[in-house]
Amino acid sequence: MSLLADLIQQKTTINFLSVLLEYIGTNKNCDEDFIKETLNKAFESKGEHIMYSLVDKWKIDAKKEGKNEGRKEGKTELLSFLFEERFGKVPQQIKKQINKADDKLIEDLARSILKFQSINECYLWLDKNFAKI
Repeated sequence: MSLLADLIQQKTTINFLSVLLEYIGTNKNCDEDFIKETLNKAFESKGEHIMYSLVDKWKIDAKKEGKNEGRKEGKTELLSFLFEERFGKVPQQIKKQINKADDKLIEDLARSILKFQSINECYLWLDKNFAKI
C-alpha cells in the first residue's frame, strides 16, 4: 500500500486508488477497519479523508442502484398487473422475458398489451422484440 501511495501521489490522482479500494472493499476479508488502518499508514493524515470519500462514493452508487432496481421492479409489477387484467395469469415464459427486459422494452410492451386482442399477439410481439436483444 505504501508503494501504491507513492505512485499515486506522484501522479496526483486518486482515481486509481478509488478503483483499487473498491476492489478491496468487495473482498469479504477486508473490512472497513482494515482499509482505514492501511490507508492511514500509507497516506499518513490523508488516509481517513480518502476512506470517507470512497465511502461517500459507495453510498451514492448504492442509492442509484437501489433506485434503478426499484424503478424496474415497479415497472415489471405494473406490466404483470396489466397482463393479468387483460389475459389472466402471466405464463412463466413471459415472466422470464419481462425480467430480462430493459426499461424501454417494458414500456413498449405495456403500451402494446393494451392493444393486443389475444395472448397470441403478445407472444408474437415478444418473439419479435426479444430477438433484438
